[in-house]
Formats: sequence, C-alpha cells, structure tokens
Amino acid sequence: FSVDVGDLFYSVPHEELFVAVRESIEENGVVGFQNACGVGLDGFMELLKVYLQSTFILFEGGYYVQKAGICIGSCVAPVLCDIFLAKFDRNVQNGLEGKQVCKVVRYVDDYLVLWQRSENLLTCQVVESVLKVFHDNSSGLKFSHELPDGQFLQFLDLRLQFTGNHVCWSYH
Repeated sequence: FSVDVGDLFYSVPHEELFVAVRESIEENGVVGFQNACGVGLDGFMELLKVYLQSTFILFEGGYYVQKAGICIGSCVAPVLCDIFLAKFDRNVQNGLEGKQVCKVVRYVDDYLVLWQRSENLLTCQVVESVLKVFHDNSSGLKFSHELPDGQFLQFLDLRLQFTGNHVCWSYH
C-alpha cells in the first residue's frame, strides 16, 4: 500500500526540523561543515531559524508570519524537507522492526510499503500497525493512504501489479 504526507512543505514543524538538521550535520562532521561553509554549526542554526521565522504571507489584506512549514518557493525547501523526512524514515524503520513489513521506500513525500502476505495476518491489521508507526513518529504530519485495488496499486506514475512472488509495473 502507499502512504502520502499531506501538504509537506507547509507542515514541517520547525523545532523538529532544527533537531534533524543539527543531527545530520553532527553525524557528517561539524568540522568539515564549518570548513566548507565558513560558519559554525550554532551560527548556521541561528541563521536557519531567522530564515524560517521570516516568511511572511499576505492573507485578506494582512501580513502574517508563517509559524510552521517551509516556504514552498524557497530553494532550500526540498533539501530541508528531505533532511527532516530522512530522520522520520529512520524512526519509522526502527518502529517497524518485528512487523511483517519487508520494505518501505520513499520518493519525496510518497511512501510505498511492501509486506509479506500471510494467511494468519489480515491486510487491515498490517496497514493499521504500519500507520500507527507513521503517526507515532509524525511530529504532527498528516497522512493519507491507498490500498491496492485487487492486485493493482497506483504509486506515483506507476501502476504496480502484485502477482505470485513478483511485482509487475507499467507507466501510467
């Protein structure tokens, strides 16, 4: 089945994003980051905070500060969302250990969840347990999901057909 993050750019919570960015830089080397960018980690985090808190919108004649999310036209929005979702992916992967899930793959904000079908386990039980893991790690993100229609599932521009021990696909 597939899972989609609703309104990703508008939904990314700033505080959790700051944690994900800091952890990503620390995991990949603070010194290398500082040498390449010419700014220290704390200075960069402060710059990012000011940037995200300086997004104004015009609504019904009034100006408002965007309190969550990332400006959709921003050139850094895709990178920041990917850093945020990479941390989310790791948390989901850890939460799915021991469940019937074989693989979870993500393209931007769309997830494909593959699991081993079992006569003892109903599809709805697997879907509910996976969605619970997504929600438990969501930081407020909203999700929609789509179940296969018979043997078919539309995922992005692909029509997937699940038969026997393999998956066939066609571009639609």
